Amino acid sequence: MAHQLTLSLPTLQETRQTGMALGGALERGALCLFFGEMAAGKTTLIKSICAGMGIPAENVISPTYTLVNIYPATPTVYHVDL
Repeated sequence: MAHQLTLSLPTLQETRQTGMALGGALERGALCLFFGEMAAGKTTLIKSICAGMGIPAENVISPTYTLVNIYPATPTVYHVDL
């Protein structure tokens, strides 16, 4: 079953807290899609999600030029820029 959720995260603190909580709650096979203008905070959110999954935030970078970044974790995280 697909779910759609729209969030407004006006501060870095709210973005980080939400990402950490989401990262800790995601189950294997989950697919998350994020839409937003450049500099909207997508990479900050994904860094926080990954941190919530045990991936050091400093290992997470925007895949703008690489298209896909793969982060080893359980489960593996595929960070794609479409």
